[in-house]
Amino acid sequence: MTGAQSRIRAFGDGDLAEIPELSLLAWDPAFESMEKVLGSRVFHLIWPDWREMSASLPDVDRAQRQAERVSEAPVVRPTSTTPWWPSSTAAWSGSSPTS
Repeated sequence: MTGAQSRIRAFGDGDLAEIPELSLLAWDPAFESMEKVLGSRVFHLIWPDWREMSASLPDVDRAQRQAERVSEAPVVRPTSTTPWWPSSTAAWSGSSPTS
């Protein structure tokens, strides 16, 4: 690696303020490309001001609540008694994408 040295560290309280600038740097090439593909008129109908949207700080408390709800949600695992799940792989014979 040449130039500036990098190091991985834990997220600190002062880091939150730098997220909007980082977001703009990261998303600028993607939105620039999309504007070229879609044309300015259509692009601005979809994303009237993507920079403002990307530069706004995330609602950390809301994100934490959503993560907690997701982690508490039940996980559905198909079993042989699940009505839409075939009881054996014989139901798939001949329809495999590799056959």
